[in-house]
Amino acid sequence: MAGALIQLCLITTTAGVTKGRAETIRRNFYRLMNDLSWLTPIGWVMDWKTCSEVMKRLQELADEYAKEANGRQLFYLATILMSYNELKQLLQHSREPANQQIATRLKTILELQRRLVELTT
Repeated sequence: MAGALIQLCLITTTAGVTKGRAETIRRNFYRLMNDLSWLTPIGWVMDWKTCSEVMKRLQELADEYAKEANGRQLFYLATILMSYNELKQLLQHSREPANQQIATRLKTILELQRRLVELTT
């Protein structure tokens, strides 16, 4: 199924084992990711709209973590483009976000992409 690519955010953690306040910040980061993104074998994936909405909070956590962990980075964020088939396959091997509204966003994008491809073929 060919067609336009879907823009996503891919976030992977770079934080190792930490102690003290840095550990609390890391746990807050994991909670945020589990609430708002799909946990996949390649990292957390979220639609671009959700990513844009939480970017400020992610940056705040990253800044706090760097301050507490001697400048170490909390996560790596990349914008990726995936085809319908790639995303569909990736989501089959992932855990949905706790926030069902966010889970539905990416499913809706996937469904709209499927329909678009069907209409153009």
